[in-house]
Amino acid sequence: MSSGIRSTHARTTLRFLATAAVVVGGVACQAKPRIAAPPIASALIVRNSSAFDINVYALTRDGGRDWLLTVPAKALRALPVEPRMLRASSELVIVAQSVGSSAQCTSNPVAVNANVFGMLDLVTTSTGNCSPSALYSITADELQAAMR
Repeated sequence: MSSGIRSTHARTTLRFLATAAVVVGGVACQAKPRIAAPPIASALIVRNSSAFDINVYALTRDGGRDWLLTVPAKALRALPVEPRMLRASSELVIVAQSVGSSAQCTSNPVAVNANVFGMLDLVTTSTGNCSPSALYSITADELQAAMR
C-alpha cells in the first residue's frame, strides 16, 4: 500500500471514530425525559396515638388495595392524595392494619378535594385492632386549629 493511500485511509478512520465519539457522547449526555408528577386531589393527615406501627392502605376504584404508608407508633404523617387513591365521587376509603396483627379495619368513605383533606386518627385496642380508628374530612382552617 502506498503512503498516500495509507494516510487517506487513516484520516477517514480518524474522522469516523471522531464522529462516532461525538454521537455516542451526545446520546449519553442527553437528559432523560421528565415524567410529569401525578396530579394531587387532596391530602391525608394521619395521627397514630397507639403503641403499634400501622400500615395504611387506600381502597381504589377497581376494588384493589394500594399501600400508602406505615405510620410509626405515636407519630404524625401527611401525604398527598392522588386521584388513583380515590373511589367514585372523590371518596377516600382507608384500610388500617397494625404491624403483626391479622385484624384490619376499613373506614367509612370520606369525600375529599383540593380544599377538604382527610384526617385519620389511628387508635388501637391492646391487641392491635384498629377498629376504634376514625377517618373524617377537615378543611384547611379546621386543620390549622387542630394542629395547635
